[in-house]
Amino acid sequence: MKAAPNGQSGILPQMTTTMQQRYENHIKTLTSAQAFEILRRPVPTTVDTSNPSDEIEISLHSLRFLTVWAMINPRQTQTQRRTHSQAFNKHWLTLWTWTSALSKHFILGKEPLHSEKGLEIRKELFCLYPPLFALPREEPEKSHKHNQDVAFSFAQRKADIFPILIQVWVYAVEDYPLESERILRTLHVVITSSHKSEDSGLPERLAIIFSRTSGAIALLFWFIDAKLSCTYPSTNYHPLGYAIDILANLAANPSVPRL
Repeated sequence: MKAAPNGQSGILPQMTTTMQQRYENHIKTLTSAQAFEILRRPVPTTVDTSNPSDEIEISLHSLRFLTVWAMINPRQTQTQRRTHSQAFNKHWLTLWTWTSALSKHFILGKEPLHSEKGLEIRKELFCLYPPLFALPREEPEKSHKHNQDVAFSFAQRKADIFPILIQVWVYAVEDYPLESERILRTLHVVITSSHKSEDSGLPERLAIIFSRTSGAIALLFWFIDAKLSCTYPSTNYHPLGYAIDILANLAANPSVPRL
């Protein structure tokens, strides 16, 4: 794959299983109620990305537990899934507060990360974004439209969500391709769903935010070109479709500079 135009190397650090082991030990006795309680604590005002505190790691474990494990845990009863889904929806902004705050330090920070633990946390954060915008379902057979409605609803809860989502995607594209494609799907859902919103000015505002995010449009073109020119193309054409669809939405908006 061609090098991305944002200067990223495409070389991932060799991760250890240390954090994964600590996570697995932590969730053995963790409940959804305890995880939500942990995240109700205020986010630290300062974070040492070279040596993250135990508080940061425990909070990250709680986020991962609530967005991933508690959603797919096969041992949960229907009642437990319903209770978790309702709590997830109710306290979603609490999850976003921690996710966005940690992202500003470990993904969007000005200083490069060098410590193994800091890089592990960055990787975990990239993995958190897609499930964060998917409500744990009480009924797995819920429709595709339901999933889109949920993602769009969450993305509208605070003004900083869509801009941060774009910035995180920009940082993920080269080094974390799988996570970046899943984040791209969420961006696609938000942009296309905005045309059905009662707020007629929303599509234009989102298009302007995307076009003004440093590197976003250049990376969108790069992503499409890389997918089309790949020697061994993936059988999954959805990410390419998402990118082309987003580009078409931007091009159709008169407030976006000509692409």
